[in-house]
Amino acid sequence: MDATFTIPASDLLGMSHLTSNDMARNNLTGVLIEKRDGAIRLVATDGHLMGIYNIGQDGIDWFDGAAGCESAVLKLHDFVSLLKEAKKNRISAVKVSLNGTVKMEYFGKTVESEYSSATFPNWEVCVPKETDTPVPHIGIQFALLGKLQKAIADMSGTKETYLRLSFSGTESAMKVTSGNAPNFTGILMPARS
Repeated sequence: MDATFTIPASDLLGMSHLTSNDMARNNLTGVLIEKRDGAIRLVATDGHLMGIYNIGQDGIDWFDGAAGCESAVLKLHDFVSLLKEAKKNRISAVKVSLNGTVKMEYFGKTVESEYSSATFPNWEVCVPKETDTPVPHIGIQFALLGKLQKAIADMSGTKETYLRLSFSGTESAMKVTSGNAPNFTGILMPARS
């Protein structure tokens, strides 16, 4: 990929939270950046969760195959300190150059890194397909889900808590349980819009 563009520092920093820190899973430590018809898509995953972020995507069907799409995997961890400094100094965007290497710069500060040689996973197979059949959706206030997670973490004495969410309809309360605290049941009321 041979391109230079600006991208919001907060977008890249946000995606860094979704990558793996485990160097044994090198293909999950970077962020896939794809450029197509002037639009940019960022994809990050640690194998447990994934984020897809589109910038300037109007009129582009990203999911119609890779034709016309340039891509590279950025070793984003090499740039986190620059992105944090940019955010701290309220710099809204960083300049990214992809010309065989990755270079990020703002106000004369530059960090350069090689592309990741790892093959990014075939993440598109994980994206739920849109269907013509109505699928139930439920609104969640994540801060409240976070409170339940903290309660379960405190009860079980572990930071790693896995939550099991179940609900019977879009207007029903959500039952939150965890194998970490088998005697606890949380109830999360549906978000009202």
